[in-house]
Amino acid sequence: MRIFFPTICFALCILFIPSLKAQVNVQFIHNTPSSPIDVYIDGEKVIDGLGFRSISEYIELEENTNYNLHLSLHPSTSPDQAFHFSEFNSLNAFWGDRIFFLNGLIGHPQIPFSLHFSFVPPLATGSKILFVHHGVPDVPGIRVNVRDQFNYSSNVPFGGSTDVYPLTFFQGDPAIFDIRVSGSSEVLGSYIVNFEDVGDQSIYLFTSGLKNPEDSVYEHGFFGASPDGNVVEFEELPGPEVQFIHNIPNTTIDLYAGEEKIAEQLSYKSATPFLKFHRGGGYSISLSVNSRDSIPAIIETFNLGMQSGYHYVAILNGIPDDDSFPLEMKVFQEYERQSARDRVNLLVFQGSTTVPKADIGFFDPVEDRVLVINDFETGDFDGQFSFPPLEFTISAKASSHSDEVAEVWELPLQMWNNQSIVVVFTGSEEREEHSRGIYVILEDGTMVPLDLATSIAEIKKTNSMGIYPVPANQYINVSLPSQEINGEILIMVFSTEGHLVKKVSVDHKAELVRLETGDLPTGTYIIGLISEDGVRTESFLIKR
Repeated sequence: MRIFFPTICFALCILFIPSLKAQVNVQFIHNTPSSPIDVYIDGEKVIDGLGFRSISEYIELEENTNYNLHLSLHPSTSPDQAFHFSEFNSLNAFWGDRIFFLNGLIGHPQIPFSLHFSFVPPLATGSKILFVHHGVPDVPGIRVNVRDQFNYSSNVPFGGSTDVYPLTFFQGDPAIFDIRVSGSSEVLGSYIVNFEDVGDQSIYLFTSGLKNPEDSVYEHGFFGASPDGNVVEFEELPGPEVQFIHNIPNTTIDLYAGEEKIAEQLSYKSATPFLKFHRGGGYSISLSVNSRDSIPAIIETFNLGMQSGYHYVAILNGIPDDDSFPLEMKVFQEYERQSARDRVNLLVFQGSTTVPKADIGFFDPVEDRVLVINDFETGDFDGQFSFPPLEFTISAKASSHSDEVAEVWELPLQMWNNQSIVVVFTGSEEREEHSRGIYVILEDGTMVPLDLATSIAEIKKTNSMGIYPVPANQYINVSLPSQEINGEILIMVFSTEGHLVKKVSVDHKAELVRLETGDLPTGTYIIGLISEDGVRTESFLIKR
């Protein structure tokens, strides 16, 4: 008989040498509104006084082993004082670490205490992950959306967690997480998550607190815990802010948000300041025409899908009882209220009911084109454009009338430097009391009608500068006007996108100034001449 001695030795080793078990890491997150908690495993206190919204250090356990878990209110001296007892198996290390979430309310009959856990899968060295745990007990389920990126999870029940994603999956830092109540449009909260706040490691996000707390200490919030025991509370975005502009002829209206009156006796060609709305979504705006009656006569209701942290411009447009121009609320989303330094932001709206399509141009004082919006349809927005604070003009005419002489309005942007404004083309060519015009709306609701210039020809008569050669290549010569200019003259060159590319100061006695343009790319530029006597602008072309 042939005996394989090495095989027998190996078999004996398997039988008589105890197998070595791998270690499993366990952490606890205290997410039940209560006093600190003591944690006992197999009768031994392993955590002493874990505070609300905090995470424990790692606890090492053997894999595939049954353990007894006791939870007691701090301070405690024995597991016999526990308010919760359960058994758990550490399972195979293959599944990774386990995060236990202490949820619910201790001793509450409707929202009892509950224990939930999530797995953190083993990661390659240097890898980091993220998941979201739902821990608000009076909200049965949530939907998690990462704004402008993707829908993270369609429904997460209380005590559940989303799928695990690598942090590299998320584009941009910070990200905005919108937490919505499942089965409704209600937003529980919108939060700015800055991944740098938790350092170079994984992060376990969790909702916490109560939607309807009796104590403000336990209001809901959004938190991030990391394996090193750090917990960060993320900033909740404020509710949306909206400016309403009334562009409905022959009506004076009140505005209601739900049953609350938010604007009273708003007349045609007027506006509100930016109004703050609550967080939570579900925004319904109604128009009423009789403010003095106890029961408002609602003529139209609009539902706005607004998000926390954003600013909106909403323009009421149309004609009552006219099917050709039905009442509507046109909304511009993500309105930027902060302009760059020495810039003016322009949002343009076409609101004329008798000009279905218009050509609207922004010109300098000698009719050199800067920007033209062609075939601009009624009810549309364009912009926001960033312009230098110079003395512009606006022309407007019907797109279908190629031979029509455009009306021209003065646009003194220097009056609104470092601001954002809304420019509205409105009115009718059929009714004198609602004649066509252009209005500027400021953030506080002030509406400024622009002055109408007599004609483009009259504008051309103003003193202007001369620029040559055009098109330019390596330089331009600027011939300065000789009349009525005193003091220092500031020459500024802007791209058509509004970026300042050159700036020089010259004495008022100078007659000719040479500007080097070899460092500027091909394109159209605006040159502004600024002195104590006013502003003059020209445009010129660089071509190579």
